[in-house]
Amino acid sequence: MRSLLLASLAAAFSAIAALPHQPEVRGEALGDCPGLSAKPLAKKAEDLRPDEISVVMAIGDSITAGLFARPASDDLSPSMKSREADQHFFPGFKGFEEYRGVSFSTGGDADAVTLANNIRYYNPDLKGQSYGHHRPPVLSKAFGHTPANDGLNAAKSGAKAKDLLSQVEDYILPSLNEVGVETGEWKLMTLSIGANDVCDYCLAGNSTVGGPGSPEEFADNVKKAIVAARDNIREVHVVVVGLFQVSSIYNLSRQQPPCTPLRLPPIFPTLPIECQCAWAPGPLGDASRKKMDALGEEYNQALQVVVAELNAENRGDFMVIWQPGTFLSLADFPTIALSPIDCFHPSREAHRRIGAGLWNRLTLPQNEKALPMTWDEVDHVRCLRDDDRIRN
Repeated sequence: MRSLLLASLAAAFSAIAALPHQPEVRGEALGDCPGLSAKPLAKKAEDLRPDEISVVMAIGDSITAGLFARPASDDLSPSMKSREADQHFFPGFKGFEEYRGVSFSTGGDADAVTLANNIRYYNPDLKGQSYGHHRPPVLSKAFGHTPANDGLNAAKSGAKAKDLLSQVEDYILPSLNEVGVETGEWKLMTLSIGANDVCDYCLAGNSTVGGPGSPEEFADNVKKAIVAARDNIREVHVVVVGLFQVSSIYNLSRQQPPCTPLRLPPIFPTLPIECQCAWAPGPLGDASRKKMDALGEEYNQALQVVVAELNAENRGDFMVIWQPGTFLSLADFPTIALSPIDCFHPSREAHRRIGAGLWNRLTLPQNEKALPMTWDEVDHVRCLRDDDRIRN
């Protein structure tokens, strides 16, 4: 019996050893990854290897914009000190800044672990990254981005699903020519939205007036933005990141040591400045969080329908990738995952984890994309291999 058991264990270990070896390295040491064999540039979306991505783009809300990602102790970058730039941003509170340079999607700062920086290791000519930090553009067409810093990160703090189409039409499309995008270059757009839509519940509660839109309305607004990108940008992949649960943020902020937000000036008398009802204690807060979590799940289900519909069109140079938001295992994260400014937005350390997690799942099949990431996953950024392809 013992010999049979040993033989079975030996066979099991042999089978594991026979699996394709996938090296992992620390996020800061991606340069230790082995090189890739050259391949002809992909002609179809399903043949795209991540190192063939030439342009990164992003649309979304304050999370993608990197709002509050770092304690605001640094001066604005030199390119942001002109009077012209200052006219685009809120005066006053210095901490009210977006750190797009560390944003999980397009961040290009040298010390940032992001989807863009991992791609740039394999393609040093990558375009579209965002850099540095500045005060956020007002959510209005009258106030624009700062392309020198923002790159192709069109996200706006406060944005909702209905604002995504404008981000594509009013910023992404005009900016593509400015960054020198050439015909045949593959683009990767990250789309993350929904926190502000769900938090509209705080404005209306159970009322049907002024509250969040229906899942169908939410998904339709997202679809309009994706279709605009598809119809006007050739060779594009769109990664749609699902919503996380509001209750998970609340529970994380209550862990030990608890997250204690900074005090804002009198114009912002209470914190958090977003989703106030989700932070209410006791049964009232529990009921609000439960309803908001349920709405977020309905939004996710509606988004998956849109992703399936668009992929069913089977266009050769276009693909939508569904990345479940549940890969963020916030229950296992420490409180430093939250910005110390408002205890709601992701901190720089959280952006590093999100960036590493998205990169590690980019080439995984759909049934593995939802695998929960650990806090230490940033230390295990995946090296590409020759047969990797982006999977939807």
